[in-house]
Amino acid sequence: SSIKDTYALEIQSLKLNSFLKYKVSSGTLQPVLFLGITNNIALKKEFTRTRNYEASGTTSKTDLTEKIKTWDIGYVAGVGFSYKRASLSLRYELTDFFIDELNHRSKINHATIVVGYQL
Repeated sequence: SSIKDTYALEIQSLKLNSFLKYKVSSGTLQPVLFLGITNNIALKKEFTRTRNYEASGTTSKTDLTEKIKTWDIGYVAGVGFSYKRASLSLRYELTDFFIDELNHRSKINHATIVVGYQL
């Protein structure tokens, strides 16, 4: 007999980055380096597993929300440039994304391009 599992995950979160920023002050084009941590706080979380027993045609649903962490910390690093009041940076983030308490690790790696202008 075959068992088919389907997972549904919904997380709404607030991300707060805290990092050290080093700016080389030479000329109008200034290189910038970033290194720090990212704090993710789950505002809403839902995680369910639907298990389908194909032999019997029955289905069961299990709430796994308690497996989701409410707070997650990760690491962020980046490089960028400032020109007068404008800035451009590329940041790389590594985090568990709330679900490292399951049987497998879930490292999430992603890069972000940030464009800014100072008023």
